[in-house]
Amino acid sequence: MRSPEPLSPSPEEALLHGQFASWGSGSNGNNNSRPGSPGGLSPAGSSAPASNYALTLTHSHIHIQRLSPRPGKEARLLLPISELLGCSCPRLPAPPLLVLYWYPPGKRRKGVSRRRQVRAFLAESRLEAERWSAAVQCLLRDVSVTANTEFSRSLLPRSRRLLLLVNPFSGRGQAMQWCQTHILPMIREANISYNLIQTERQNHARELIRDIPLLEWDGIIIVSGDGLLHEVINGLMERPDWEQAIKTPVGILPCGSGNALAGSINHYAGYDMCLREPLLLNCCFLLCRGGVRPMDLVSVTTSPALANNSHAAAPRRLFSFLSVAWGFVSDVDIESERYRGLGSARFTLGTLVRIASLRSYKGRLSFLPPSDVTKSSNGTPPPPKRPLSRSITEGLEGFCKMPIHRTCSDMGINEQRSLRKGDGEREREERQRERDERQRERERQRERDR
Repeated sequence: MRSPEPLSPSPEEALLHGQFASWGSGSNGNNNSRPGSPGGLSPAGSSAPASNYALTLTHSHIHIQRLSPRPGKEARLLLPISELLGCSCPRLPAPPLLVLYWYPPGKRRKGVSRRRQVRAFLAESRLEAERWSAAVQCLLRDVSVTANTEFSRSLLPRSRRLLLLVNPFSGRGQAMQWCQTHILPMIREANISYNLIQTERQNHARELIRDIPLLEWDGIIIVSGDGLLHEVINGLMERPDWEQAIKTPVGILPCGSGNALAGSINHYAGYDMCLREPLLLNCCFLLCRGGVRPMDLVSVTTSPALANNSHAAAPRRLFSFLSVAWGFVSDVDIESERYRGLGSARFTLGTLVRIASLRSYKGRLSFLPPSDVTKSSNGTPPPPKRPLSRSITEGLEGFCKMPIHRTCSDMGINEQRSLRKGDGEREREERQRERDERQRERERQRERDR
């Protein structure tokens, strides 16, 4: 039986409308469910009669209106679809429930990004509960629906399948703990299936991604920092089918020391800046909602130092997604590995240690100047008409103490020539000979003019 129409919720088209009874009370911040009670909810106590609610589903909100308002209680609630993570209809022998998993943004002054809330409603029949569950999931999966749509599970695309790669030693070693307490419960609430693999050594993820079949996965999720994602990107680009493999969606859930990409995604999504668990919850929420965006990569070719037999080693090609650096920044990134137990604070300590014993770095930056530059009326040069030219920095193989590392220091900065002792003298002599030759040519020209 349908309830009387409540006050018009909005000029939006109503997709569904029905009457439900309350079931338990919403849980906040607790992902552990009691047996037989979905979402950590328990049936309403016998001492208080269950309240009745009229629910109206639109494309953007779920309108919840209490039919018998209590004094001091809000009679109406708007639940944005954009803040909804998932919904479920528990199987028998559970009662016909519609369970909504809601992650509204927290208040910034409290330093909390999202707070888990669960709302469960008792339907008149299991068919009605399943119809509502299918309708809500259609909106979450961007299935085109109207008020005339007959909602059923057959409208839903298959559940997404994700491959989770977890580095248990990343950051402060909390990746698996956060996986159990935050990530996996949210993924289950979003009706996503997954397979979890813990990495065992450096470049384990790179080798794994290079060899496994990718067609069975809808995405690869990194539960670590930027370093593990760098391994995965380069593993994809080393595959024979790299042109198709690199189109596989890749996500990151920040549990490492360096989480710059996760912070960039958080900013791109319009959320307030946050760190640690709030940042993790934001990124996990975005992951479960399934948003995919393209990302630029940088192709870098390096020439390692000469081998013992004085023959040049084969050049290496790497791919970076954040930044490219060498020298001081590279040393901080590499040498701070010994302080990994400090988490992200290792970069601060590594910087202080390196400042206390500064090194000098020699290199050459080469670039292609524009053919002609015309200044505007205000004296500033116009914007470039084409992408910036590729630049190459040469001659650093004699100064690199170890192979170029991860997303920092993976630029194509080493080429054929070196700046070891003697090479600089030869280059200066060559430049001097060129200057002398030009001077003699000018003198001969003056003699001919006379």
